[in-house]
Amino acid sequence: MILTSLVKVLRAAGISQGDTICVSSDIAKLGIPREIKPDIRQYGMDALTNLYIDTLLFVLGKSGTLVMPTFTYSACEGEVFDVALSPSKVGMLTEAFRQYPNTVRSEHPIFSFAFNGRMAKQLAEVQSFDCFGKNSLFDRLHKLNAKYLLLGVNMWQGSTYVYYSEQKYGVSYRFMKNFLAEICHGCDFKLVLTPYFVRNNDIGYEDDWQQLQADSIKEEISTEIPFMAGKIIAHNAVTIDAFIQQKLTVKPEYLIRYL
Repeated sequence: MILTSLVKVLRAAGISQGDTICVSSDIAKLGIPREIKPDIRQYGMDALTNLYIDTLLFVLGKSGTLVMPTFTYSACEGEVFDVALSPSKVGMLTEAFRQYPNTVRSEHPIFSFAFNGRMAKQLAEVQSFDCFGKNSLFDRLHKLNAKYLLLGVNMWQGSTYVYYSEQKYGVSYRFMKNFLAEICHGCDFKLVLTPYFVRNNDIGYEDDWQQLQADSIKEEISTEIPFMAGKIIAHNAVTIDAFIQQKLTVKPEYLIRYL
């Protein structure tokens, strides 16, 4: 089943066939589409998650690729990351997508992603375990000029890729820390070192990306469109990174608020 109202909004936001899009989501904030309510009563919430996934794949077509975060933070918590079984900790839609037919998942023990579409297998191959550095998934999406789509979430709730921009700039309030991670993939186990550009807890601050969202929309870097009870926000990976780099050059503390 395809959600026609979402198709219209996605196309208005510049999402089209052949695109590679990375989707962060909180579909609970959007409400329940009227046309799916009978199916939810009969089949449960799987009907809702499948509706969104089917619609996103429909808009992208066979030449496109759908990407969603399936973060577990396993290495940070001293847990084994099981590629096939460790559940996503970043939302109902991402966990459903992880188990969706023909979806593959990357082996990253902190920031894993799930992929479906033309470039799925290629993107699922981890080229670097550095979370946000060169050849990380965020860097590869940047090279592809992929698009980021926030479905029911604001930038401060779903824009993990901002850390990629911060690491590239070299902000002073974060630093590199290595995590030793154990990964289980089928019958294979391996240990990997995972560099992570983490928060410096000795500095009293918190991430503050509200101004980033407001400025990027005002300057037409991001597109914001109302959708049901919420909204979607979309932008290109290259464009949003360049915008962040520009803002950090002017004000290195642009993305944080001191406590």
